[in-house]
Formats: sequence, structure tokens, C-alpha cells
Amino acid sequence: MLLRQLSLANFRSYSNLDLELNPGLTTIAGENGQGKSNLLEAIYFLAIGKSYRASVEKDLIYWHADFTDAYLIIAADIERKEGFSNIRIGLKPYDGSKISKQIRIDGISRRITDLIGTLNAVLFSPEDMELVFGSPAGRRKYLDILLAQISRNYVRSLSKYQRILLQRNALLKRIKDKAALESELDFWDYSLSSEGAIILRQRVEAMDQLNRSANTLFNKLSGESNIEIKYSSTVDTDNQQEIESAMIKNLTLSRSYEIQRGSTLVGPHRDDMRLIVKGIDASKHVSRGQARLIALSLRLAESRLLSTMRGDPPIILLDDVFSELDVTRRSLVMDEISTYTQVIITSADSHLLGGKYLGDSTKLLLRNGVLLPEGSSTHGN
Repeated sequence: MLLRQLSLANFRSYSNLDLELNPGLTTIAGENGQGKSNLLEAIYFLAIGKSYRASVEKDLIYWHADFTDAYLIIAADIERKEGFSNIRIGLKPYDGSKISKQIRIDGISRRITDLIGTLNAVLFSPEDMELVFGSPAGRRKYLDILLAQISRNYVRSLSKYQRILLQRNALLKRIKDKAALESELDFWDYSLSSEGAIILRQRVEAMDQLNRSANTLFNKLSGESNIEIKYSSTVDTDNQQEIESAMIKNLTLSRSYEIQRGSTLVGPHRDDMRLIVKGIDASKHVSRGQARLIALSLRLAESRLLSTMRGDPPIILLDDVFSELDVTRRSLVMDEISTYTQVIITSADSHLLGGKYLGDSTKLLLRNGVLLPEGSSTHGN
């Protein structure tokens, strides 16, 4: 997997950018606030169809643009094992504060479910600490993004599951208000369990593979005890063939309480990915330094799994990750990621990007909002 060309218009700090990217390692150095993270955010947007930083997409529009007239574009030419493709995502404001999103792949209008998996990428960022200390929702999101890039069936089942969940929750509220019959839940229980079982099977299978890789990587990075990743579910997942029936059973048993609460309490939307170190939940006792190594191990394991399952290595994006790592651990991380076809690293301190891997790398500098590739022509800002 290679990103050959990235084009931005009215994205964050960039009014216009056209950047050619090479295989191998690319480093982007520059002071804080110059727009390094914005570049990686744009690339990752092409992979998952949304921002990992902004809660509302209107915040992505160029800061100095007239919001009502601005048209945000993120576009890329990519090279995959199947051949070359072009991705173009446009965000257009309308009716004051609303945003219309348009996705085109090779010139054809597509849905977000068609986009995910076209460009595979793994993003390492300082926010990854939330994988350890954050809520279960953040860890479920981690799993969903990973599995969505591996399997289009997972994307479709997750999308269906979320729609069914909304309708079932609405029905629970109507039943509570005596506006619907409890027996109406039967249909939605079977529908939810059918899609939920697909999600759970793929999560559990991925967890097994992640666990093996993350365990090895954490031991290598920390030199300490191993990490164990456990899938904590509201449904018994030990018997893969019986997950659907187990979920239906638990929904039935929880029905009275769910009606009282007006919310579905059983299913993959309530599950968690628990991180265990020395037999204890990592969020309860590890230091921030240990948490950083756990998060790094997870991202590196994610990269391995994507590469294995897709047969095409993902693009590796590291956003100012080296600033809090010592020389030894920076070297260990570089040893691991240097095997990938394309790696893009940002840092506020160019000295952190030194080392044996920089010999054939492309070095970029962000200064006053302008991207300056060394030994090449200046690109837009």
C-alpha cells in the first residue's frame, strides 16, 4: 500500500496543498502548531472516512475560509496490490452549519462503507494513551476501525447493527410508555443478535491474534511482564457457533430491566477490550510510561494484523510519538516499522528523527505553515 499523491483544499491550516510522497520513510519536522498533525489527520480521514480528532466535521474547514462558501477536499492517488486508485472526499457546508459529505473512488460516487479498506493505515498518536486509561467506548472504536479495514462484511454488519439498535431502543421507550407491546421486541432481538454475532465472532478472532503479537511486542519494548488482552462481553463467546442464541437468551433475560431503562444492555455495543498486566486491569495500576508502551504495542500489533489479513502492508503514521520515548525504545519501534512499505513520522524535534534509518528517507520541514521538502520544490500552504 502506497500513498503517491496527497491533495488538500480548505482543510484545517491548509488552504491548498499538493504533495508527492515516496515509498519508505518520510519525516516531517516542525514546531508545534505548524500543521504536522493535520497532514496525518487528512491521510487517516481517507482511510476511515472521518476525523479521529474533530467531533464535528465543520471544524475541519480551513480556519480562514468563509464557512458558507468553503469546499473542503481531501484527495489522494494510491497504489495497492490490486492497482492504482484515486480517492476524493469533499465536505460542503449548507443550511448554515450543516455539512454534506461526498465520497468518490475512481470518479464513482461511493458510501463510507465502500471507502473503508480502500486505503489501509495505522495511526500512532499521543491520544493512544486513552486505549489504556479511557472508556470502553474508545477501545470498541479501536477494534471497529481495525476490523472495518480488514473486512467489508464487518463494516456492513456494524452499520446494520447500529441501525437496528436505534430502532430497538426506540421501541423499548414506547413499551415503557405503554405505546407498544413487549412481544414486538422478538423481531428486533433476532435481528440484533444476527448482526451482533457476526461482530462478536470477528472481534474475538482478532483479539486472539492481537493478544499474541501485542504480548511479544510489549515484552520487547518494556523488558518486563507480559500483557494480556481479554474480550469482556455481555454475551458468552466461548462457543463461536452459539453466540447468536446466547445473545438472544441474554436479551430475553434482560428484557424487563431494559424496558425500565429504555436502553439495550446486551450486545457488542456494551463490550470492552480489557488490558491485563500482572493479572490486574492495566488502567488501575500502570504508570503513564507503561501505558505508553502498551498503546505502542497495540498499534504495532494492529499493523501486523492488517498486513497479514489484507496481504498488503498498511501505511504507518506516527504523530509526535517519539518525544516521550528514550533512545533504546525509539530504536526498537523503528526496527519494527521499518519493514513496512511506507512510514510517515512527525516530530517537533528533528533530532528525535535521527538514526540509521534516515539515510534513504524523505525529509520534510514545516515552517510558517509552508511544507518544504528537502531537495525538492516548495509545495502549497
